[in-house]
Amino acid sequence: MKKRTLLSILGAVYALGMLWLLFHRAPHAAADGYWRSLPAYVNPVPFRTVFRLARAVLRAPGAPRAASYLANLLGNVLLFVPAGFFLPALWKKERRYGVFLLTAAGMILLLETAQLFTLLGFFDVDDLILNLLGMSAGFLLFRLYAGKKKSG
Repeated sequence: MKKRTLLSILGAVYALGMLWLLFHRAPHAAADGYWRSLPAYVNPVPFRTVFRLARAVLRAPGAPRAASYLANLLGNVLLFVPAGFFLPALWKKERRYGVFLLTAAGMILLLETAQLFTLLGFFDVDDLILNLLGMSAGFLLFRLYAGKKKSG
C-alpha cells in the first residue's frame, strides 16, 4: 500500500472519529426558543473559558470536576494535533504555514459554527485558539518528520 493511500485512510478515519466526537450527542434544550437561548451558547471573549477552567483546576486540583476541566483544556489542543499533521502531509499547498493557518482556522470556525447552530455544542473563541494551537503543533510535527525524511 502506498504511503499516501495509508495517510488518506488514516486521515479519513481520524476525521470521521472527530465528527462523531464533536456531534454525537443530544442537542442542548432551548427552553426560551432557539434565538433567545443562543447567547448562552457563545463565548466571544478570548481566554475567558481557559482562565475560568484553569482557575478552577488550580483552586481544587483534587476535585472531581478538576479532571474534567483539565481534560477539556488539553483535549481541545491534543485532539487537533493529528489534523495539523494530516493537512500538510496530504496536500502540498498546506505546507506553507500561512496557507495552513487560514485553512485550519476556516475548518475550526466551520466546526464551531456547526456546533452552535445545531445546538450540539458551544461557539467558544477559546476552542478556536486551543484547536489552532493543536493543529499548529501537528504542523510542526509534520515539518520535523519531513525534515528528517529529507536528511535520512
